[in-house]
Amino acid sequence: MTDPLFLAVARTALSSATKLVGFAYEWFRRPTVSYKRAPKNLFTHIKPGTSVARVKELLGPPHQETDGQYRYAFSEACVQVDSTDKTTVDSVSVGLRGITRRNRFHVWPINNLLLGKTTFASIIDASDKVIFDYSSKFYHFYVFKYYGFSGHYWNYALGYLECPGVSPDGYHWSPDTQSRHEIPRKLIFNWACVTRLEEPPLFNHYGFL
Repeated sequence: MTDPLFLAVARTALSSATKLVGFAYEWFRRPTVSYKRAPKNLFTHIKPGTSVARVKELLGPPHQETDGQYRYAFSEACVQVDSTDKTTVDSVSVGLRGITRRNRFHVWPINNLLLGKTTFASIIDASDKVIFDYSSKFYHFYVFKYYGFSGHYWNYALGYLECPGVSPDGYHWSPDTQSRHEIPRKLIFNWACVTRLEEPPLFNHYGFL
């Protein structure tokens, strides 16, 4: 039989050795900077009328800031907040880094609208105008809608965006060459903007590098 005292000493020595190796690893390992996750109810708490001070309280200091525009890079999303007076929010825009179950945001207050899950085909109506713009660095189309309930009606831009930092799924549609009947049924909208302005502010396609 193995001596119980010997086993206890061996376990203690092994534990100490493991801690020593872990300490050495942490000592020599180079630190890394990682993006934190965005709050899943972001649209509920950051919306037109919210103070810029409250935005910074909830999300922290912006990664980039230029003349009333505050940009946040999260692990699953690029978030842009625009304020004309630099005091209260006019618009909040969110572009997803990818389409996964973990990268979904409820677009408050519309109960059945989920950024990262709802399909573009289910959003667009026959009367909707598709706004479309692209270059060699980005590809962007969306529809502009008016949603809400009493006292909280805002404009909503909902669509598809591909640019540095924002990645759609594997489906694609070309508004200038394809009909609406050719919109892939599984194409999920990956970009949304909620605004009290008459049109959404330009999304900073290069602002999250």
